[in-house]
Amino acid sequence: MFFNSRIPRLLLFGFGALLMLVGSQSQSVGMEDSLQQEQQSGSDKKASGSDTKTAAMMDKTKSMAGKDGFDVLVAKDGALKFRAPASWDKVKPRNRFVEFEISVPKSEGEADDAENGRLTISGARGSVENNVNRWLGQYKQPDGGQTSDNSTVTKSQVAGCDVTWVDIKGTLMDRPGGPMAGGKVIERSNYRMLGSIVQAKEHGQYFLKLYGPAKTIGDNEAAFKAFVESLVIGKEDEGGFDVSVAKGGLNFKAPAAWEKAKPRNRFVEYEISIPKSEGEADDAKNGRLTLSAAMGTVEQNIDRWYGQYKQPDGSKTSENSTVTETKVAGCEVMWVDIKGTLMDRVGPPMAGGKIVDRENYRMLASIIQAGEHGQYFVKLYGPAKTIGDHEAAFKAFVESLVINDEAKGM
Repeated sequence: MFFNSRIPRLLLFGFGALLMLVGSQSQSVGMEDSLQQEQQSGSDKKASGSDTKTAAMMDKTKSMAGKDGFDVLVAKDGALKFRAPASWDKVKPRNRFVEFEISVPKSEGEADDAENGRLTISGARGSVENNVNRWLGQYKQPDGGQTSDNSTVTKSQVAGCDVTWVDIKGTLMDRPGGPMAGGKVIERSNYRMLGSIVQAKEHGQYFLKLYGPAKTIGDNEAAFKAFVESLVIGKEDEGGFDVSVAKGGLNFKAPAAWEKAKPRNRFVEYEISIPKSEGEADDAKNGRLTLSAAMGTVEQNIDRWYGQYKQPDGSKTSENSTVTETKVAGCEVMWVDIKGTLMDRVGPPMAGGKIVDRENYRMLASIIQAGEHGQYFVKLYGPAKTIGDHEAAFKAFVESLVINDEAKGM
């Protein structure tokens, strides 16, 4: 927090009055930010740790989700594209190993001589494990402990690419001249590094690394995650179309191979037809992707989906399915993958129509907890081969999510 919650409110309001007399717009904005920080500090005392963290993540994501900002293109012909928030600044890379560099303004409350945060993007060699260990070796702990004990390493997927996320805290043994420069080492205490290693398939392996004073990095944590998750592979202008639901609150990017279709019933807000794969039977259906607002708990909806499938060997569908959880654009997302025989009810839900058994079907679904925009389903199902061939595209579609907080959802 920029202000300690023990600072008397009278002092803050007095300071606010002084700023109003001066009449500076920038100072007024600063005071507003300070008051918001004090209010958050007060509410933090009442909220649980997890609630506070979630709220902070959402607030930071909202702050960078506007239309301003700039594109970041790396790899040959700009094959990897990211979107950076307007508050960050493009700067000249410090050394030849860095392909793109961004300066992240230090937070209020940092020391006057504190460095800005530094974000670098560069092509990478070596295994993921070797690079993570190298990063761990660049930090030491004040208590003499192992840096690995004060760090986390997690994995997810972004735009169909495997991504390893690294979070390291400690004293950075900084070599300003860059890797292998052999220059003087400067110890920078209370530093933090957020890194991601992106396995970008034919485009190679890429590092995205943000490091600097711990408070600055913490204040930009959600923005860094959103930056990495904004990844688009290839040139976005080569086709595709925008998909918007929740009254413009949730926005996605669909590939050109998919086709917008008329929703089959009133429960579906947006529908897409996915061309069936070569080798499917002549009478096989196309894949069907639907987006719709959802009610009920995540568990209730997943159980309902299980109930729509049966297994040829009579086993439980839940045993032939997977459920995982990640975050996309600051939203909790539950991913569901179900295989089996779909007991397809022709007609809208609850219509009581005829049930048609569709063998060797598969469903990929995500349940998005979109905050004030509500809970949304993104569901793709159809013949198993077709769905498998579009699995990466489905994941990239969901992960293309951009939240528009100026729109009102449900």
